[in-house]
Amino acid sequence: MGKAQSIHKESGDDELQEVKRWFEDKGVCGVQEMMRIKLEGWKDVKVKIGVTGESGVGKSSFINAFMGLDDEDEGAAGTDVVEKTFEPATYSYPGNPNITLVDLPGIGTPTFPDLRTYCKKVGLETYNTFLILTAGRFRQHDLELANKIKKMGKSFFLIRTKIDQDVESENRRRNPDVEAMIKRIQNNCYENVKEFGICEEKIFLISNRCQDKWDFSRLVDAVVQQLPDNQKEALTLSLRILSEDVLKKKVEVLRSQLWRISFLSLVTWPADIVALPFNVICTWLAMAKELSEKLKKNCGLHKEDSDPLETPIPVGLASVPIALSVIGKKAEFFRSQLGLPEENSDEFRSLKPEIQERIRKFYPRDEKGLLKRTLETLLKPLHSGAAPPFQMAAYTLNLLLDEMEALSLDILVETARENENTDQSEDVAILNDD
Repeated sequence: MGKAQSIHKESGDDELQEVKRWFEDKGVCGVQEMMRIKLEGWKDVKVKIGVTGESGVGKSSFINAFMGLDDEDEGAAGTDVVEKTFEPATYSYPGNPNITLVDLPGIGTPTFPDLRTYCKKVGLETYNTFLILTAGRFRQHDLELANKIKKMGKSFFLIRTKIDQDVESENRRRNPDVEAMIKRIQNNCYENVKEFGICEEKIFLISNRCQDKWDFSRLVDAVVQQLPDNQKEALTLSLRILSEDVLKKKVEVLRSQLWRISFLSLVTWPADIVALPFNVICTWLAMAKELSEKLKKNCGLHKEDSDPLETPIPVGLASVPIALSVIGKKAEFFRSQLGLPEENSDEFRSLKPEIQERIRKFYPRDEKGLLKRTLETLLKPLHSGAAPPFQMAAYTLNLLLDEMEALSLDILVETARENENTDQSEDVAILNDD
């Protein structure tokens, strides 16, 4: 099967027809416009997450932690001791108002005395998933709600909060055994819910203050994974909290976009835009997707991978600088997604000098900056003058993603090590006080 034919199988007839419509209307520029719309489409996808539980379980603090906010930050949920949730309160995710978390009152409050009233007033059908929080045992109301959500075909997660407080209490005992204590809480939670057919994987033990410990990272990953693909992409790229799992998911999504990004680097001579046959576009789509799959599998791009086109694509001299412009803009987006701090920020200054130097590689400041280094890098492994610009862009952005991912993971490890040292110092101080 040729590349022009295989695109039907890889992309589906609907996508191919959409490409054809854009191409017939505006030529190659139309296909590029379509790719831009596809790349930015995640920003318009709505995700609505319900967070429920009785007063005092830490719903507001959880919402702030999930949104990557401190309790005092602008847009954060109020965390007063006094219960304020008598009606649903909606909080927009920073940077993406289409991702919302809704603080829902617990069942059994005066406004929502029972499940029937709750379902009628809250509108369960409008939510994509639910997080049911408790600081002790899950109540009968919680489990009835979970069962109702399950019957509706929607997902839910049972979350036991304030594990850090349990650990602190355990450490004050004469012979503390934190591991055994955590296991007891897990077993108690499961015994509490198993009669409703709820499996242990649905139960998460978390601390809103210590997101790098216990099940917080696993919870975030589970919430993302149960969403449809378009919502999964939207939530993944919106997440501000970073863990190893979240970081890898972001890289996976970004790498899957490379074949679309690569099309933005195509520039043909104006006279050839009209004459360019549609089967060439199909060929290029197939090549771009094939290359993207190789990059996703870390197969790399080698000389023999640059297959000749069935019909040559006329490439103007502007292709290289356009490709570099695309790479520069997307590299900036990648940096923000993977949490690499700005060069003059407090977070940057708090890092070790060797980490700072690695970050500086991604901030072009002069003629030896990112774009010059990129140009030198991308031309080495490719045919001189023979590689289509999409190979240049995809190959180079894949290299940048690899480097940024490794750097971000190293920063996470370093931060976790520093936090662990701080925790140990605080534990020693507590023991000395006792």
